[in-house]
Amino acid sequence: MKKSGGAGIGSVTLIMLFSVLCLTVFSVLSLSSARAELNLTNRYVGSVEGYYEADAFATRIFARLLKADDLSAEAGIIKQELDFDVEVLDVGDGSYEVNYTREIDETLSLIVSLLFTQTDVDVQKWVIGIVSWELFDSADWNVDEKIEVWDGT
Repeated sequence: MKKSGGAGIGSVTLIMLFSVLCLTVFSVLSLSSARAELNLTNRYVGSVEGYYEADAFATRIFARLLKADDLSAEAGIIKQELDFDVEVLDVGDGSYEVNYTREIDETLSLIVSLLFTQTDVDVQKWVIGIVSWELFDSADWNVDEKIEVWDGT
């Protein structure tokens, strides 16, 4: 005689196989998601380190210029010692605009523009204004002018 109403070994095995398969798929998805997050975190860390390195370098250049008696001569010394270009423009009335750019990576640069104005006070030779200290996207950007629009045919 045949017994009825009980779950056989086959159905339990199928449920167990399905559970193991689901857990395997979810674990592989979790692993790939974790690797993607790790790569994103490493890129972010690299960009933050690059920014602060460029900012610290720009601050050191600023400090050297602040101590200088002759901005153009100091810019020449910086060029020789650090192989770094500092542009000094005489804007008249004892004022000089100083510009320099530090590359962070292939796509970003830190652009610094300062305004130095001479004073007659012995304690402080310059009054300094920071015109800009900003990030600039230096990546090549190509405009995609080809827009394919369905013409109805």
